[in-house]
Amino acid sequence: ITKDKNQYKTQDYVLNFSEDFMFFLGYFLGNGNLNSAAKTRIKLSVPVKKIELIENNLKKLNINYHIFEGSSDKQKNIIFSHAIYSTFIRKYLPGDAYSKFIPQFILDLPVKLLKELLNGYIEADGYKRKNTFRITTISPSLAYGISKICHKVGYLSCGPLIQKRPKTTIIEDRVVNQRDTYSIEFSINPQKSKFKNTSKGLFYKLENIEIKSPENYDGYVYNITVENNHTYTINNIVTHN
Repeated sequence: ITKDKNQYKTQDYVLNFSEDFMFFLGYFLGNGNLNSAAKTRIKLSVPVKKIELIENNLKKLNINYHIFEGSSDKQKNIIFSHAIYSTFIRKYLPGDAYSKFIPQFILDLPVKLLKELLNGYIEADGYKRKNTFRITTISPSLAYGISKICHKVGYLSCGPLIQKRPKTTIIEDRVVNQRDTYSIEFSINPQKSKFKNTSKGLFYKLENIEIKSPENYDGYVYNITVENNHTYTINNIVTHN
């Protein structure tokens, strides 16, 4: 945007959706935020052991950045200003953790780009357990978006798994608010996955089943259906009635 006397002129920029940019975008979704005062400033919270990984990514994007001390000796803050990236993020990716989601036009991108988005998010906010990866967020919309990406790129996934939490908890003698969490588990290697993909569908081995006595109920029971094939999708789960 350039200013000419009392008038503003706008100029369009082409944003290159490269694999490096998608990795950055995934990391931002997990561990990034925008500065409310400095409109173009972007901050990434990075564990010390991953500083080199994120630096290499930013260098490939030709971004000049600064590294500052974080909230602990195990974490640093990488801060930089970028008018195009910050404009894109403000328009399409809400800033607070609960409202984060993945827009449909990003979900429609090619598989190789979505894999890099997922890789970036894993580095920011995921962990590996045996042969599966787990991603946890307080945003239900973001969890369902990650689940859709897993389906599209061919990763066997399960979730979101919802964990109900009390509205408050105590951290270091302080009462703080908390939200329910939503987790996605997926495997990149189908041969070593807990999920089994067969011609009849996707199966997940249950470790424990808790049986509860049915409640006494006297009233209408409603059945959801659609015309013709009686199949519909709810929260990324295909249901056949």
